[in-house]
Amino acid sequence: MKKENKRKLFAEFKGTTKSDWEERVELDLKGKPLEKLYWKSYEGFDVPAFFTRKDLDNKAAGVKSLPGELPFRRGNALNSLEAGWQMVQEISVDDKLEAQDRIIEAREGGIQAFKLYSWQGSAKGLDFLPVISHLDFQQEALHLYASYQPLVLIDGINQLLDKKGLDRSLLTGTMTSLGIDTGKISRDSVLKLMDRSPHFRCLGIDLSVVDENGGTQVHQLAFALSRAVDWVTQTPVDPRRTLRALNFTFPIGSDFMMEIAKLRAFRMLFAFVAEKLGGKGAELSPFILAQSARWNKSRYDSHTNLLRTTTEAMSAIMGGAHAVSISAYDKLLGPETAFSARMARNVQHILKHESYLDQVADPAGGSYYVEHLTDTLCAEAWKCFQEVEAEGGYEASLQSGKIDQLLIESQLRKQEDISTRKRVFVGINNYPNAEEELSERLQLDDMGDEGPALFERLRLRTDIWALAQEKRPSAYLFTFGDPAMRHARMQFASQLLGSVGFRIRTNEVGGNINHALEELKTEAADVIVLCAADGDYDAERVKNFRKAAPEAQILIAGKPAKEVHADARIFAGMDAVSFLSELLEKVLLPDE
Repeated sequence: MKKENKRKLFAEFKGTTKSDWEERVELDLKGKPLEKLYWKSYEGFDVPAFFTRKDLDNKAAGVKSLPGELPFRRGNALNSLEAGWQMVQEISVDDKLEAQDRIIEAREGGIQAFKLYSWQGSAKGLDFLPVISHLDFQQEALHLYASYQPLVLIDGINQLLDKKGLDRSLLTGTMTSLGIDTGKISRDSVLKLMDRSPHFRCLGIDLSVVDENGGTQVHQLAFALSRAVDWVTQTPVDPRRTLRALNFTFPIGSDFMMEIAKLRAFRMLFAFVAEKLGGKGAELSPFILAQSARWNKSRYDSHTNLLRTTTEAMSAIMGGAHAVSISAYDKLLGPETAFSARMARNVQHILKHESYLDQVADPAGGSYYVEHLTDTLCAEAWKCFQEVEAEGGYEASLQSGKIDQLLIESQLRKQEDISTRKRVFVGINNYPNAEEELSERLQLDDMGDEGPALFERLRLRTDIWALAQEKRPSAYLFTFGDPAMRHARMQFASQLLGSVGFRIRTNEVGGNINHALEELKTEAADVIVLCAADGDYDAERVKNFRKAAPEAQILIAGKPAKEVHADARIFAGMDAVSFLSELLEKVLLPDE
């Protein structure tokens, strides 16, 4: 009999420890500290440059558990019963006939769950019923959002079910209603009305407002827990009954790994809190509807939102959401069109039928990075939750201003990163599409002051001016000196000014000032930018351009040590929004 070879594969190779990696990284950094590579998250903690098995060390709660088991770190109990997730199609009810057509299209496109909402935000309970009546309650799930008359709506749904002769227990889905937030009586009434529909979770907690007001992942987790505690303790019914009716809508942004960890962390935290409140079994496992975030979406170059929503859907799925709702790429411009609605649902079809993300229960399980983020988010969110509870709970903290204070602090940090272009939005504050025309669907009044809108408001102002004047403001970039530096600064200036709609021109003959001055005589420029190395700038060049174009704003790309008497300097890390706003005042309104 042949002797069995029990020699381990790769046994001749020495194992690599974390200290080995650290030594190698420090060698590559050439004396700089390892902390230089740490990432400072908005959540308030540093994320190390790399992780090893030692960082996991099997001490993290639930790492060795199976998906669907307490503490639900690796997946939701409800989600473990069947493969995959619920693919949800968003449909606006503002146009009833249009909404009915969207339902038919989505149904033919393989969708069996619908999120109905009002894009205008003004729809009442009865406004939803004509659209809801077209659903097949035996086969399709219903997710409702933004109803200001929840009792009327629920009563209407019950009447629809009775009229169709259907058992009310067939109704599945969720409801998030602003009207339920006001008082114990309405909450209790909703619960009573929904007793016969145990699979329809009617008490919704939507964390989108936290995200849109600058909140971090930690804030979302902490406030979700605190609101759940308020609802359970302030609703005069059995706590288990309230817990069963809860559902949570989490916005999913572009921070891929952090979003995965957020959903995993929430399940663990909620299971612990729910158990303390008297929950058992199914009450410990929260129903999570993941929704693509709104604040990071762009109105200009809106097709880039398809890329954003795709990674967001992946985060939601890998994080273990029960249901995933992907917004149409042009949602910020108005209700979805037939094409944008189709693209939204096909994102999920690709992830399910071509990427097979429904074939793995916990795709992120065991990732040192994700597991570390999960533990850290749990710890940080628990601290924040305790702070809010010390104030008397979520509603008390909201009244005292504690919630607003936390949100304002994080929002200012995010806005600063966007204004300085440290945070990039492709197609908006970097790599703008200069050929994009002004859309009739783009309205200044619809824009807030968050995310890409900080730049988009300026771009829209330029486009409106250009439409009225039948010309576009132009910037002439004069490059000279060191080839590498002049090219880098030309690129920087082009992206910066292009982000607010300037037409960009550059000198054809590098460094030939006489040729450039002749070009400016042929076609004047509103802004002239000198692009070179800091040491190559001199006052004489500025003087020549000033003489040739006395009305133009002359800018220097960089931070030259010597005075060159330009109108302004542009450089990486500057407050681009403030600068561009002032520049547009001078260029578009020179006489005011």
